[in-house]
Amino acid sequence: MNWRDLFLQELKALFSNPAVVFTVFGGIVIYSLLYPLPYQNQLPRELRVAVVDHDNSQQSRTFVRMLNATPQLAITEQLGAEHEASSKIAAGDIEGVVVIPEHFYRDLLLGKSPVVSVGGDASFFLTYGTMRKA
Repeated sequence: MNWRDLFLQELKALFSNPAVVFTVFGGIVIYSLLYPLPYQNQLPRELRVAVVDHDNSQQSRTFVRMLNATPQLAITEQLGAEHEASSKIAAGDIEGVVVIPEHFYRDLLLGKSPVVSVGGDASFFLTYGTMRKA
């Protein structure tokens, strides 16, 4: 008996056993459908976020208030520089940071889209994804 015949014989034995077929294929289908159900309605809320506002204009303060009004985020503190946020994220004091650039208001007046930087702890994907979307 050569290798090919042995392989085909084992494959035939594998697929003729209903317990094996159900475990391998049925288990994958059932697991992929049932596993996410308990987590379906779980969304992170009130993530603690720090803000670094380099512009400090009325528009940037309005933007911070709008961020704080979302159910996903809670602005807990204002920081002076970005490097302060990394130690606070590592300590677990905050989950993310939002950095407003220096010429935020000027760019809005000129019709440009200001680039607002967002950072966070990417080890928890659901938390990081919520930070990024908000």
